[in-house]
Amino acid sequence: MKASRMALRLKRGEAPGLTHSRPLPDGTARYRWVPGPSLRKRGFKGFYLLGAPGSPIAETKEGWRGLGFQEAPEGCAALTVDGPPLDLADAIRAVQAVADATRQQIEKTRPAARPQARTRTTAEWFDQFLEACAAGRVLKEQRGEAGRRDPIGAHTVSTYRSGLALLRPILGPDNPRAITRADLELVFETLIQEAGWHSAVRAQRSLSRAFNWLRRKDPAAMASLPHPEIYTQLGLGQPGGRLRMATPAEAAAMFDALARPEILAEQIARREGRALEAEEIPPAVAGAAAAWLFALWTCQRVNDVASATDHQIAGGYFTLRQSKTGRPVHVPLLEPAREAIELARAARSGLDVQLPADDLERLVFYDTEARLPYRQVTGESATTPGQVYFKRLNSHWIRARAFAGRLEPSLIGQGRDAFGQANKSLTLADSRDTGVTRLFEALGTENEARLAEIASWHGSSVENLLKLLKHYLVINPTFADKAGAALERQAKATGLKI
Repeated sequence: MKASRMALRLKRGEAPGLTHSRPLPDGTARYRWVPGPSLRKRGFKGFYLLGAPGSPIAETKEGWRGLGFQEAPEGCAALTVDGPPLDLADAIRAVQAVADATRQQIEKTRPAARPQARTRTTAEWFDQFLEACAAGRVLKEQRGEAGRRDPIGAHTVSTYRSGLALLRPILGPDNPRAITRADLELVFETLIQEAGWHSAVRAQRSLSRAFNWLRRKDPAAMASLPHPEIYTQLGLGQPGGRLRMATPAEAAAMFDALARPEILAEQIARREGRALEAEEIPPAVAGAAAAWLFALWTCQRVNDVASATDHQIAGGYFTLRQSKTGRPVHVPLLEPAREAIELARAARSGLDVQLPADDLERLVFYDTEARLPYRQVTGESATTPGQVYFKRLNSHWIRARAFAGRLEPSLIGQGRDAFGQANKSLTLADSRDTGVTRLFEALGTENEARLAEIASWHGSSVENLLKLLKHYLVINPTFADKAGAALERQAKATGLKI
């Protein structure tokens, strides 16, 4: 059935950018879509459409999948695509307008068909998943904990909600079966550029979690959602960890704020040009200052530091089995670490507390305000081992950080780092990043023996060290300086000039 050039009647503004073009020899109507100036600057040139009212046209390879359609709208087919089929929202509207007008003409001659169920949009499937999350029907993944069926927490639900919100404007109106892997790759590439890597990873994880859960729990979703290979393993990887290194000035300011705040108060007074009121100066907590100094110079987690006993630091070493990994660690106590122990013991000796008979099992780091060790256990009973927490240690840290931040604003997240990124507030846990990075700077990585030295401090194997460094090593411009100096020495030794 031939169609005249003017077979379709489109209202003004119904298909922006779409114009009639010369029909094909058989009378098939042809249209051309031309993007606006902003899209043309980005390399989008336009494409031709064929319209054949009364009979569908088979899909060509390039066109419809790139535009977000699983198959060609009835009565239309892409003839040529001059630019990349990406982000063509206006083009899709133009295509849909042609398809709608064609469909209206086809419906006039087509016999009445049996009504079919409406296809759910991607946004509607998102809503069903989030409703299940809120109702507690989406459970945590089972990781060897037989019998546990815990719903995911509110924070995780919030993460899924925000991740899917990034995808709603783009994928929400679409039929999920029409979504292709190429579409998702382009969507996440755009998110990386406009919202950042972490946002793209959050969106990808939320999409995978939502679709995978729906496929398992809702029988109707099996035939309505894309196959998992479309939306998994997109190459986004894991987001970078929260890495933060304390500068020497920051580390010193935090120690003074905890151990001798009156000295820090004098420096702040000179900077601000006024004397500080007594209530502005936090009380000294020598035990917290000692824990901070000890953590910096042993490269261990705060949990393991706060749980240290006299037995573990006997003989000039800090010997422990790490609470998280269970790996044994044998760390030599350098002079700053020994000073931290002396400070902690002096603070402990001034407290009238009940200590166990075995002196070697006494905890080292005490809270002088509460007259209790920083390592506390709550909820302990005959059947429940209890949970160890260090709430007061964190409280003292936060209070001191607010005070020290008046002298070193980067402590509280002000200013920018050496790479021009906004500073993150320094946390007590950043002592481990700082300690590992300092050690790495001091030893370098010239051979495997040096890696073994770092591994012995870190409680790891050489094979696993590089993986661990991914989580705890803060990339510092110092490494680039040392690498450049080493390359210069090598070039001079070998006579390399070009």
